[in-house]
Amino acid sequence: MKKTILMMVFAIVAMVAMPSKVMAANVAGDYVGKLTRVYMNKEKTPTDDEVITTVNGLSNSYSLSIEDLQIGNMPGSITVNASNLPLENGSFNASCTVKLTVLGITNIYTGKITGTYDAATNTLKYTVDCTGKYLLFVGFHAIVDFEGKLEN
Repeated sequence: MKKTILMMVFAIVAMVAMPSKVMAANVAGDYVGKLTRVYMNKEKTPTDDEVITTVNGLSNSYSLSIEDLQIGNMPGSITVNASNLPLENGSFNASCTVKLTVLGITNIYTGKITGTYDAATNTLKYTVDCTGKYLLFVGFHAIVDFEGKLEN
């Protein structure tokens, strides 16, 4: 009798705990979408350029990267990397590395990334928020919102 009760308790705990995490293997891939918001010291008009976000999965966390992103006519590029992002109940919140290269000069900043993943529609949405100084005296505050779908 004790063994049966113990097994039932274990089964209930397993059923409750398991659905709270989306396995990274279900999330991994390239997400094709657009920036829906661009803020660089003031609101800017998002471009219609296609943006690709790559997600790689390991166990119950994943890494996210955007390579060589250009916004408008900027004379450079932005790279964003976030590692070991835990996906809890379809959402994540962590720090990320933002690499800004302008006119051949590269600076690295720590930003914040928050977002959601909808498993039913394979949709990834996130916001990257970063504040810093470029060339030691030019302050900036940048926010970009991305929305994309898993490419098959």
